[in-house]
Amino acid sequence: MNTTPPQPTGLRRLWKQTAALCALAAGLLAPQTSHAEFGLSSDETYFTVDTDAGLVFKIRRVDYGSNTQSPGDIASLVYNGVEYQNQSRGSQINSGFDWLYKNTSAVTVTGETVGSDFVKITVQGGNLTHYYLARRGQPCVYMATCFTSEPDVHGLVRYIVRIPSTLLPNGPVPSDIRNNTGAIESSDVFGMADGTTRSKHYSNMRLKDWSYIGASGPNVGVWMLRDNQEGGSGGPFYRSLLNQCGSDQEITYIVNYGEVQTEAFRLGILNHYTLVFNDGSLPPADVDTSWFAGMNLLGYVAPEGRGAVAGTGILGRDPSFEYTVGFSNGSAQYWTTAAPADGSFLCSGMLPGTYTLKIYKNELVVGTGSVTVSAGATAPVGTLTIADDPSSKSSLWRIGAWDGTPTELLNGDKVTTMHPSDVRMSPWVQPAYVVGVSTPWDNFPAYQWKGVNNPITIKFNLTADQIAAYTCRAGLTVAYSGGRPMLAVNSWTSPIPAAPSQPKTRSLTVGTYRGNNVTYTYNIPASAFVVGENTLTLTVVSGTAGTGFLSPGCSYDAVDLSIQPPTVSSAAATASFGYAFSYQIAATNLPTVFNAVGLPPGLNVDSATGLISGTPEAVGTFAVAISAGNANGSAAGTLTLTVNDITAPVLSLPADLTVEATGPDGAVATYTATALDDVDGQVPVTLSPASGSQFPLGATTVNATAVDAAGNQSGGSFTVTVVDTTAPTIASVTASETVLWPANHKMRPITLHADVTDAVGVVSTRIVSVTSNEPVNGVGDGNTSPDWEITGDMTLNLRAERAGPGNGRVYTVTVEARDAANNSSTNHVTISVPHGAP
Repeated sequence: MNTTPPQPTGLRRLWKQTAALCALAAGLLAPQTSHAEFGLSSDETYFTVDTDAGLVFKIRRVDYGSNTQSPGDIASLVYNGVEYQNQSRGSQINSGFDWLYKNTSAVTVTGETVGSDFVKITVQGGNLTHYYLARRGQPCVYMATCFTSEPDVHGLVRYIVRIPSTLLPNGPVPSDIRNNTGAIESSDVFGMADGTTRSKHYSNMRLKDWSYIGASGPNVGVWMLRDNQEGGSGGPFYRSLLNQCGSDQEITYIVNYGEVQTEAFRLGILNHYTLVFNDGSLPPADVDTSWFAGMNLLGYVAPEGRGAVAGTGILGRDPSFEYTVGFSNGSAQYWTTAAPADGSFLCSGMLPGTYTLKIYKNELVVGTGSVTVSAGATAPVGTLTIADDPSSKSSLWRIGAWDGTPTELLNGDKVTTMHPSDVRMSPWVQPAYVVGVSTPWDNFPAYQWKGVNNPITIKFNLTADQIAAYTCRAGLTVAYSGGRPMLAVNSWTSPIPAAPSQPKTRSLTVGTYRGNNVTYTYNIPASAFVVGENTLTLTVVSGTAGTGFLSPGCSYDAVDLSIQPPTVSSAAATASFGYAFSYQIAATNLPTVFNAVGLPPGLNVDSATGLISGTPEAVGTFAVAISAGNANGSAAGTLTLTVNDITAPVLSLPADLTVEATGPDGAVATYTATALDDVDGQVPVTLSPASGSQFPLGATTVNATAVDAAGNQSGGSFTVTVVDTTAPTIASVTASETVLWPANHKMRPITLHADVTDAVGVVSTRIVSVTSNEPVNGVGDGNTSPDWEITGDMTLNLRAERAGPGNGRVYTVTVEARDAANNSSTNHVTISVPHGAP
């Protein structure tokens, strides 16, 4: 069951006012009528039902031989003694039960009393079954219709109650065609002498906004109360004619209707509706039909065979709008209104099945889902989130509101109740709409036709900083004859857009803007715009002909201009480890936020400017996910960033080394060197000669090389000098004679031998000095001179003499050994001249 009571707006308000006036008159003028007994009677022509509540109605049983009356029609409606049924035409489905289906004219009508308080009359015409039901004490004709195939003569199912307008004069004014001056469109839209227009089509209301329709007169109100319309088609906002007042007040209940229909008709549902008579006061919003459960009605499903859907809330709502939650599948449709406070909702009385769930912002679908309903259970859907509201997109300017209706645009508040040519309409041709100056309700037409107000012009200004690629969206609620807008900005023109999928019937001139909401999107390059004033035009195009208000056209929901989401250019860049680096993310369409994910350590992105900067602290190739966004979206790309290592390792070398030679070949030298790389850390060092090599005497250069993983090489050197600073070692010096005797004052030749060793090698030995413990010419030594003479490196002559009074002479001969490095050492040997014979 649809749970939201309709609000008294438009025609609904008019009917409430009319009913209130008649209720006042009814209280003063209503006659007192005695009632007969409740029951069903019949003759050859009619079934007669007395409701025992002042209403007696007759159902025709047989063919009357008239094309305006058929079996199954209501032939009489007597309320409080007054006949209200047009006696020349029946109240009937379509044009009569004998003309529902092609090649099917047979109609059967049967009647019965069920228990003591109910009457059922069954009318069978082809695949359609219709019931007239009565309940004791209720001035109502309860009706129910079930069909398993769509009646194909007219392609619709509607019940028309025909009551002479002289008895029931007060109905909706927009559909009151009495005293018209003639048809102005087709045969169902009429002009009036004052320039206004009337038509049965202008009695329409959104389905969710009404629970009853009808008219009133002196002492009487006749109302049709609807069911939950689960077997209807078109959803909660479907608009169809409800009334026409000419010679008859035709109260029309639509089960389904082909005009501006947006979905397939539903079959196999028991559609019920109730004709209520009263004194002219407002009827109840609903009637009790629980007793249908005992009436054996085709297609009836009792409450226990139904389920419900409950939601705890809807996120993302705009508090300025009412939200409706709709449910539909091929078998049934339902809806309910979300609570304004939190968006919670409950929809009950639903047939089991899986339904498409739609969230409507006013009349625009802004969210969808799915829910499965089971008999006897409530399916919870929790909190829903609106995901598809076009208003969530930021715009440079917007004309109208994205709500699925044109009501806030010029003439949008009038188009459902009058023809576009009506004198009450503001001119459809308007000067250019100037953004920031004009207003939608005064200057932007709700409808546009190829043959009336083509094109519509919009002017707006841009600064240099605003030049970018933009998207223009034009939302249509319905289009007639393939009409759709082509767009131009300055010298740029869009391609002709594809024709919309819309109902083929009239729409714009018969009181409905409700079709298939469609949004045309035009991506306009930045080059189309100029600094200063820009001109945008919307031109209706179509391959279908037509003139005036029947030329191709469309109804606008909203038009806006929004900057396009950014585009991001993927790129490759190279950085060097340890060196400052910067890169600007390349993006179009005035991005306001940037991001970069996967940057190497040491780099960061400025989210406001898109500048990547810093000093990379890792090498390698990095696939950096870059993105840029503005109020209307974002775009992503990849920055392939290669960070190279271009810095060579740093060598740590020993100081120049000096080592002592250990032999003629020099010496072995050992040393260590290290290299530290910023990326690789410690890296090997190649030394030549290597540590532990034999180095010759003298200076040798050692070359050091270090190479990191990136091939960066560093080099250096140091010197190893092998020196010989160690003097030869003279282990002993021996003489060819160590005692000179006899002491005969003669020179004696002496040869010395030195036992000398040296690490490198002895170069020479020689006698460097001779000393004596006695004077050369002492007492008693013979007074000879010299007492020694060096005759060679290791030879000398010594005089064999001594002083007379002494203990003997001792010569000390000192020998020097010298190596190639000029290191020298000395040792000596003593040779004695004894005082006496040895």
